[in-house]
Amino acid sequence: MTGVAQLSIATAIWIGGTDVLTGTGLTIGDLVAFSQYLALTVAPLAIMAVVLPFLMRGDASAERILEVFDGEALVVDRPDAKPLDPEKVEGRVVFEKVSFAFRRPDGELDPPALKNISITIEPGQQVGLLGATGAGKTALVNLLPRFAMSPRAGSP
Repeated sequence: MTGVAQLSIATAIWIGGTDVLTGTGLTIGDLVAFSQYLALTVAPLAIMAVVLPFLMRGDASAERILEVFDGEALVVDRPDAKPLDPEKVEGRVVFEKVSFAFRRPDGELDPPALKNISITIEPGQQVGLLGATGAGKTALVNLLPRFAMSPRAGSP
């Protein structure tokens, strides 16, 4: 797009410059004004060439999100399922100074994914885990049912 814009301006200056030098119609002011208008017209088109792929990518992402929201649940409760009463649930989840590192195939441990994590979750309490990619959110959740304890996933 930039090449087309530059070629257009160069062509306008070439043809218009010839007219200015021969005195056959254009003035230098007309030529400068035309070149500026041409640049002002092409600049938004060049910006759209950059923005359009992002808009298309966003549209595809939005479609996928809507597919997930509109899809049927894969896990369905039994017809006779009854919700748990949070008042009757016993126990709690407690991690006190928990550290965890994944084991590499060669048997060595990676640097800790979790280091000195302490958390208490009471019955009925809802907890959200936020953090950057690789911060250990999934490792922490997988420690609850001891998924991360298998030899394949790693060991503490």
